[in-house]
Parts: sequence; C-alpha cells; structure tokens
Amino acid sequence: MDDVLEHGPERPPRRPFVRSRRVDAVCVLAAVAAIAGFAVGQRGPAHVTTTRALPTPAGTWISPIVFGTGADAVGIVIDHPPRVDPGRTNESYDRTADRGPWTTVVRRDDGSLGRHGAVVTYPVPAPTTGRHTRVGPVVGRSSPGEVVWPVAGGHARIRSDLPQADMVAIAAATSVLAGRPVVDAPPGFHAVASGTYRPVYVREVRYGAQEVRGAAELGGLVFAVVASGGAIEERLYVDTVYGSVPARAETVHGRPAVVTSSFGGNAAVAWEPVPGVVAYVGYSGASAGDATLAVLHTLAERAQVLDGRHWRATGPQVIDQVNEY
Repeated sequence: MDDVLEHGPERPPRRPFVRSRRVDAVCVLAAVAAIAGFAVGQRGPAHVTTTRALPTPAGTWISPIVFGTGADAVGIVIDHPPRVDPGRTNESYDRTADRGPWTTVVRRDDGSLGRHGAVVTYPVPAPTTGRHTRVGPVVGRSSPGEVVWPVAGGHARIRSDLPQADMVAIAAATSVLAGRPVVDAPPGFHAVASGTYRPVYVREVRYGAQEVRGAAELGGLVFAVVASGGAIEERLYVDTVYGSVPARAETVHGRPAVVTSSFGGNAAVAWEPVPGVVAYVGYSGASAGDATLAVLHTLAERAQVLDGRHWRATGPQVIDQVNEY
C-alpha cells in the first residue's frame, strides 16, 4: 500500500460525546478514522482553512491539501498493514456545522493542543454573568477561562487556559470578516487554524479491546477518531479551567499530546497530525491508571495514515447528526 504513511461565565453543560448516540449496529473492528472536514469521494462544503502550510516531515508523504476543498481524505489505523472490514466504520456528518458558529484557534508560541492557547468563536449568545471587562473600545464580560464581548453586531467569545490579560489582548486583536472571526495575533502568539465550531465530519472506528494486539487489559471498547472544529480544543480548555486538567503525554509521532477524558470513555490520548486537526485514540472499559494509559499511548504510536481511497474501502456508514462536543 504505497498510499499508507509510514512514518471557554458559567460552565457550559457537559454533553456526552457523540459516540454515545451512535447507532448500535456500528461495531467497528479496526481503528480507522478520517480527517474531519474532508469529503470522501466527492467535494464537500468548504468549511476549514489553515493559516500555514502543512508540515512534510522527512520520510513521510503528505499530498498538497487545502482544508475544505474535498480533494483529499486522510484516516488512521492502529496497525500496519491495516485490516479493515467494509461496513465497520462510522462517519458522522453534521450538515449544519458550516452555518456557524465559526472559530479561530490561537496559541502562544510555546503552546500546543489544549495548552497555552485559546479558541475564539463567533457568533455566540450575549453574556448574562461575569465581571465587566474592557476589550479595546467596548465592554465585555469575563469569568475564569472565558471572555465574551460585543463585535460586528453580535458577540464573540474566547475560551482558554491563558491569563485574562492575554485573553483580552487576543479579543482586542479580533475582527469579523464575512461572519467569521479573524485574529491578528498579538506578539508571542500565532493563529493555528480557522473553521467551523462543530466538526462537519467525525470519522471513527470502534472495536473490541480483545481483538487488538496488546490492548486486552483495556477491556470494553477502543475507539480511534479524527475530527476538526474549534469545539474540540475548547472542550479541553473548559475542562482544564474547571478541574479536569489534561495530563501531558510524552508525544505521539513526535507531536505534543494530552491524556484526557474530555472526549468520553475512560481516557483518550489526543494529538494533532496537522495543525487544526485532532486525532485521538481512547477506550471505555477498565479504570484508567498508569498501565492502561501506557497501553493507550502505545496504540496511538502505532497509528498509521490512510488516504481517501482506503477510507472509502472500509464502507463507512454515514450518520446525519449534530456533532456536539
């Protein structure tokens, strides 16, 4: 297979991750997921843009991809060579995600996924609680991990693990263009990606832990997911501010990673294959501990990349639903 790569006022109500609402018929045996926002076999809505070129590390191949063109698709499998049975994969399609809200992900220069960054979202409801806080020429409201302020006839919001002064600086540097937030990042910060708040696509595989090499002690189910959308990283910041701090994992494929329970199940290891796109491998079964997290990290390191042709070959079941995080 030449196409396989070797190598944030009040706390929002917690909603169960979308996996809990999947149809029971989806019992996936191999860990495959596709990068959200890429249409498979057809051109999808142009819902994600990036602010920088995709990296091409030595020894890997990444086709020229512009998020939102629908020209390509990428997925992950846990083992190589991948073994995927058609009809066992799941693709959740949110056909209303590209109607808004929209987000821009900003990070401090030493930041990474879920750490030292912020998610800017527009439009959002007007705030009803929080301290009055000046944002440039206007007055907004702030609370732990969050600033909401009026802009462009509506309101925008930042959720973050940064100090309030940094959040206010990012807010003051935010404008709205064609209904979407645009951040002229302050010194020491950079914009990572912009796109829909909710993922347009969530592509996932679930399978029994007993059927995956080295994963038996996890018990229950193992899942592998790839998706993009500001709500995913925002979930990490909300949980950080309110006490569920993502633990730092070493790395996954050389990229900073987090261990979190924000995405459902007992735990998941999450990282960015490319800026603005989140992949995670998680499980639901045995209690999380050092041993189970070590197994989970090993599974994430074993993840391999598929192109769109191999994702289509799995015969994914497409489910229309709202992809809430």
